[in-house]
Amino acid sequence: MSRFAEGFINVTNVDMRTFVTTVYDLSKPQGLGWMHAAAGAIGDDVLAEIMGDFEAAKRAETLTVLRLDHVQGRSCKMTVWRDHDGQLYIVDGWYDHTPDQFAELLNRLSLTPTAFQGA
Repeated sequence: MSRFAEGFINVTNVDMRTFVTTVYDLSKPQGLGWMHAAAGAIGDDVLAEIMGDFEAAKRAETLTVLRLDHVQGRSCKMTVWRDHDGQLYIVDGWYDHTPDQFAELLNRLSLTPTAFQGA
């Protein structure tokens, strides 16, 4: 049984490059992020670095495999966790984002907004 129960959404079958790009696209600069905000899509070099960190975390078998805080000035605030079976999860909600932004994220990623989608 997974350590992730009610309140999480399974994102195992989501392409993580698409996930990161979508999180970034739906996030806005906040606070001092306005000083560092980059217009347009996430930079290829930034995305490559994030994906490299993700792959390294997967190899290290850590609980947290992806953590997006502020990316190019945008407040992304998204974490992906992995359970002991290798399934990936996010929290059913999105810190510093509106319910509409979270619904749009799930829609773009073809995920169902249920409280728990266990493996």
